[in-house]
Amino acid sequence: MTNGILRSINTSIWDDPYIRKLSVQQKLIWFYLLSNRLTTMAGIYEITIDKIIFDTHIKSALVKMALDKFQHDNKIYYREDYIVMRNHLKNHHMNTNMQKGAMHIIDNLPDNVKIFLFGSVNKTPKTFNKLKSIILNKEIIIEQSTDSKEPKKLIKKWNILSLISWVKMTLRSLKSNLQRKSGIDLLINSVRNLRLDV
Repeated sequence: MTNGILRSINTSIWDDPYIRKLSVQQKLIWFYLLSNRLTTMAGIYEITIDKIIFDTHIKSALVKMALDKFQHDNKIYYREDYIVMRNHLKNHHMNTNMQKGAMHIIDNLPDNVKIFLFGSVNKTPKTFNKLKSIILNKEIIIEQSTDSKEPKKLIKKWNILSLISWVKMTLRSLKSNLQRKSGIDLLINSVRNLRLDV
C-alpha cells in the first residue's frame, strides 16, 4: 500500500443533522468524496462515477442518486467528471501556503471547469477569499430531460424549496408510469384481493 495524503475530518460531522439523515450508502459516498485519493486542497477534483462505483462497491444507480441528492442539497457540484465540494474551503482552516496551493489547483483546472465555476476562463479569482466566496455563492444550471414540460434549464439558487417540490412531483409521476408499464400495480392489487383460507 502506498502512502496517501493526510486528510483530517472533524469528528463532529457525525452530529451534523444532514449527515445523520443520510442512508448508509450515502454516508459512505459522502465520506469517500471527502477522503478519496483524488481530493485536493481546493476541494475540486476530477473523478468518474465508474471510479466511485469501483472503490465503494455501491451500485451505479445509488451512486448517481447520491450525487444528485448532494448537488440538489447544495453540498457539491458535479459537472463533466469534476466534483466541487462546496463547503470545503469554508470548513478548512488554511495557512498561507495551503491557500497558495488551492489557488494553484484552480489555475490549472481545465477551461470548461473554469467557465462553469466562474463564467469565463478570464474571470478566475485572484485571491483565496474571492475564490471561497464564489464557490459558496455559486448558481448552478441543472439540465433537464427533453420530455419534461418544464423549461430546458433551471437556474438554481441556494433556496431550492420550489425545485424540491418539482422533483418530488416528477418522481411520483415516474413511479406511477413505471408501475403501470410494468404491471406491478396489477400484481399488487391481485395480492391485496387474494384471500387465504387457513
